[in-house]
Amino acid sequence: MRARAAILVVLATGLGACGGGGDSGKSSNTGPKVPDLVGKNWSDATDQLSLAGIPYISQSKPGTESATAQPETAFEVCSTKPAAGEPLGTDIKMIIAPPGKC
Repeated sequence: MRARAAILVVLATGLGACGGGGDSGKSSNTGPKVPDLVGKNWSDATDQLSLAGIPYISQSKPGTESATAQPETAFEVCSTKPAAGEPLGTDIKMIIAPPGKC
């Protein structure tokens, strides 16, 4: 329970910085931006997106699929589309793989 509370505090802090504010130099769009998920545990990344109400699609990196079911904690985020810091579209596509296989 303590770890979950710490994650929520970190997420709340991180999400507060995602919505705009300063000039990023990329565009005049001040809407929500894609959070930096690359390298995060897939379970933590999906929790962060779900708490923020951001729809997502997850896809295994080609060649890393397993014949047996794996828990969410057995994967990490290799990349996202759009990339971190870009304006949020309709959803985020995450490419995932077992740790060290990105």
